[in-house]
Amino acid sequence: MHRETLEQIIDFENINTYPKLPCPYCNQNSLYIDENSINYRIDEYNDVTKIIKKERKENFELVGDIYKENNFFGVFAGLAIGTLTIMEKAAKFISFFTCKNCNKQVSATGTMKLNREEDINSASIKVEYFSPPIPLFNLSSNIPEDIREELIQSFNHFHSDISSSGSKLRRAVEKMCANLGFKEKI
Repeated sequence: MHRETLEQIIDFENINTYPKLPCPYCNQNSLYIDENSINYRIDEYNDVTKIIKKERKENFELVGDIYKENNFFGVFAGLAIGTLTIMEKAAKFISFFTCKNCNKQVSATGTMKLNREEDINSASIKVEYFSPPIPLFNLSSNIPEDIREELIQSFNHFHSDISSSGSKLRRAVEKMCANLGFKEKI
């Protein structure tokens, strides 16, 4: 997967501009979100609600700085930012991604930011789990199965727990070193 795509999907991304992803079945970069499959439920008590509140606070601090420089622009910016951020709601979602090449599907769950009208077309999502996991990089067919399993588990944890993902990646490297005959230093 390209670095730009990883950076784009690690945070909230608008549904309409969600990038195509590599398919875990055919390894082609042709996995698209199926917008008709998206189902969600509003969640008032999750961490995204805290993130939205933090963004609001930062935005209003910015408005205060603008207001100090120019009263007219400060009031205008305050009204615009206030209208946009107060209307956001947090939700949990589930959806499917479909490969345009092999037509197989991958399920995805995560968190969604919606506007007050709950218009799905303007929503942003952050996928926290893909099943099966999408590959972060190509895996050669020459990779031993025990190392392949660790790498796939690393891919699986990448979107929800980056520390666990890194730990699984480290275990894959350790297994590779053991397979190559390197001994651990005592």
